[in-house]
Amino acid sequence: MLLVTLVIWWWSFSWFSNVTSESIASFLPRFLILVLSFLMMAAALPDEIPEGGIDLKQFYLWSRVHLWSLMTATLGGYILFYWVDHWSLGIPRLMAASGPAMINFAMAVIATLTPRMWIHALAIGWISAVMLYNNLSWSIGQ
Repeated sequence: MLLVTLVIWWWSFSWFSNVTSESIASFLPRFLILVLSFLMMAAALPDEIPEGGIDLKQFYLWSRVHLWSLMTATLGGYILFYWVDHWSLGIPRLMAASGPAMINFAMAVIATLTPRMWIHALAIGWISAVMLYNNLSWSIGQ
Protein backbone atom coordinates (compact mmCIF):
# COMPACT_ATOMS: atom_id res chain seq x y z
CA MET A 1 0.00 0.00 0.00
CA LEU A 2 2.87 2.34 0.73
CA LEU A 3 4.32 1.76 -2.74
CA VAL A 4 0.96 2.34 -4.44
CA THR A 5 0.48 5.56 -2.46
CA LEU A 6 4.01 6.71 -3.27
CA VAL A 7 3.49 6.09 -7.00
CA ILE A 8 0.11 7.88 -7.00
CA TRP A 9 1.66 10.82 -5.16
CA TRP A 10 4.49 10.86 -7.74
CA TRP A 11 1.98 10.81 -10.61
CA SER A 12 0.12 13.73 -9.03
CA PHE A 13 3.13 15.97 -9.69
CA SER A 14 2.78 15.35 -13.43
CA TRP A 15 -1.00 15.69 -13.36
CA PHE A 16 -0.71 19.37 -12.50
CA SER A 17 2.81 20.30 -13.65
CA ASN A 18 1.78 22.00 -16.91
CA VAL A 19 -1.68 23.12 -15.88
CA THR A 20 -2.56 26.72 -16.63
CA SER A 21 -6.30 26.20 -16.21
CA GLU A 22 -8.16 23.48 -14.32
CA SER A 23 -11.85 22.96 -13.60
CA ILE A 24 -13.26 21.35 -10.49
CA ALA A 25 -14.74 18.63 -12.72
CA SER A 26 -11.31 17.58 -13.97
CA PHE A 27 -9.61 18.07 -10.59
CA LEU A 28 -12.03 16.00 -8.48
CA PRO A 29 -11.27 12.56 -10.01
CA ARG A 30 -7.56 13.09 -9.37
CA PHE A 31 -8.29 14.30 -5.85
CA LEU A 32 -10.49 11.24 -5.22
CA ILE A 33 -7.61 8.92 -6.14
CA LEU A 34 -5.34 10.78 -3.69
CA VAL A 35 -8.01 10.53 -0.96
CA LEU A 36 -8.41 6.79 -1.57
CA SER A 37 -4.66 6.27 -1.31
CA PHE A 38 -4.65 8.22 1.98
CA LEU A 39 -7.50 6.07 3.32
CA MET A 40 -5.54 2.93 2.37
CA MET A 41 -2.59 4.10 4.43
CA ALA A 42 -4.79 5.22 7.34
CA ALA A 43 -6.50 1.81 7.51
CA ALA A 44 -3.30 -0.24 7.39
CA LEU A 45 -2.59 -0.18 11.14
CA PRO A 46 -4.93 -0.23 14.15
CA ASP A 47 -6.05 3.06 15.66
CA GLU A 48 -5.58 1.89 19.23
CA ILE A 49 -3.39 -0.82 20.71
CA PRO A 50 -4.72 -2.60 23.81
CA GLU A 51 -2.44 -2.91 26.83
CA GLY A 52 -1.89 -6.59 26.16
CA GLY A 53 -0.65 -5.84 22.65
CA ILE A 54 -2.13 -6.77 19.33
CA ASP A 55 -1.67 -9.64 16.92
CA LEU A 56 -1.05 -7.86 13.62
CA LYS A 57 -1.84 -11.00 11.60
CA GLN A 58 -5.27 -11.23 13.24
CA PHE A 59 -5.80 -7.49 12.71
CA TYR A 60 -4.86 -7.87 9.05
CA LEU A 61 -7.23 -10.80 8.56
CA TRP A 62 -9.99 -8.93 10.40
CA SER A 63 -9.53 -5.75 8.32
CA ARG A 64 -8.54 -7.34 4.98
CA VAL A 65 -11.88 -6.69 3.28
CA HIS A 66 -11.67 -3.00 4.18
CA LEU A 67 -8.00 -2.72 3.18
CA TRP A 68 -8.31 -4.57 -0.10
CA SER A 69 -11.59 -2.82 -0.97
CA LEU A 70 -9.75 0.50 -0.71
CA MET A 71 -6.93 -0.91 -2.86
CA THR A 72 -9.50 -2.15 -5.40
CA ALA A 73 -11.21 1.26 -5.47
CA THR A 74 -7.88 3.05 -5.89
CA LEU A 75 -6.73 0.81 -8.73
CA GLY A 76 -10.16 0.88 -10.36
CA GLY A 77 -10.21 4.67 -10.13
CA TYR A 78 -6.79 4.83 -11.75
CA ILE A 79 -7.90 2.58 -14.62
CA LEU A 80 -11.09 4.58 -15.16
CA PHE A 81 -9.18 7.87 -15.01
CA TYR A 82 -6.56 6.54 -17.47
CA TRP A 83 -9.25 5.37 -19.91
CA VAL A 84 -11.07 8.71 -19.81
CA ASP A 85 -7.83 10.65 -20.36
CA HIS A 86 -6.65 8.39 -23.21
CA TRP A 87 -9.95 7.41 -24.86
CA SER A 88 -8.71 8.69 -28.23
CA LEU A 89 -6.23 5.78 -28.39
CA GLY A 90 -9.07 3.33 -29.02
CA ILE A 91 -10.10 0.30 -27.01
CA PRO A 92 -7.43 -2.18 -28.28
CA ARG A 93 -4.57 0.19 -27.39
CA LEU A 94 -6.21 1.10 -24.07
CA MET A 95 -6.54 -2.59 -23.19
CA ALA A 96 -2.89 -3.21 -24.04
CA ALA A 97 -1.65 -0.16 -22.14
CA SER A 98 -3.74 -0.83 -19.04
CA GLY A 99 -3.41 -4.64 -19.03
CA PRO A 100 -1.02 -4.82 -16.05
CA ALA A 101 -3.20 -2.36 -14.10
CA MET A 102 -6.27 -4.50 -14.82
CA ILE A 103 -4.41 -7.57 -13.53
CA ASN A 104 -3.52 -5.53 -10.41
CA PHE A 105 -7.22 -4.70 -10.04
CA ALA A 106 -8.22 -8.37 -10.42
CA MET A 107 -5.60 -9.43 -7.85
CA ALA A 108 -6.96 -6.84 -5.39
CA VAL A 109 -10.53 -8.09 -5.92
CA ILE A 110 -9.43 -11.69 -5.30
CA ALA A 111 -7.51 -10.66 -2.16
CA THR A 112 -10.66 -8.87 -0.93
CA LEU A 113 -12.70 -12.05 -1.28
CA THR A 114 -10.37 -14.62 0.31
CA PRO A 115 -8.61 -14.92 3.67
CA ARG A 116 -5.85 -17.13 2.19
CA MET A 117 -2.53 -15.49 3.07
CA TRP A 118 -0.66 -16.97 0.09
CA ILE A 119 -3.08 -15.19 -2.25
CA HIS A 120 -2.53 -11.94 -0.36
CA ALA A 121 1.25 -12.43 -0.58
CA LEU A 122 0.94 -13.13 -4.32
CA ALA A 123 -1.23 -10.02 -4.82
CA ILE A 124 1.17 -7.82 -2.84
CA GLY A 125 4.17 -9.21 -4.73
CA TRP A 126 2.53 -8.85 -8.15
CA ILE A 127 1.19 -5.33 -7.55
CA SER A 128 4.55 -4.21 -6.13
CA ALA A 129 6.48 -5.71 -9.06
CA VAL A 130 4.19 -4.07 -11.64
CA MET A 131 4.35 -0.70 -9.86
CA LEU A 132 8.14 -0.82 -9.65
CA TYR A 133 8.60 -2.02 -13.24
CA ASN A 134 6.24 0.59 -14.68
CA ASN A 135 7.36 3.54 -12.59
CA LEU A 136 10.93 3.15 -11.34
CA SER A 137 12.49 5.07 -14.21
CA TRP A 138 9.51 7.31 -15.04
CA SER A 139 10.50 10.99 -14.97
CA ILE A 140 8.33 14.03 -14.47
CA GLY A 141 8.74 17.06 -16.68
CA GLN A 142 10.78 17.62 -19.81
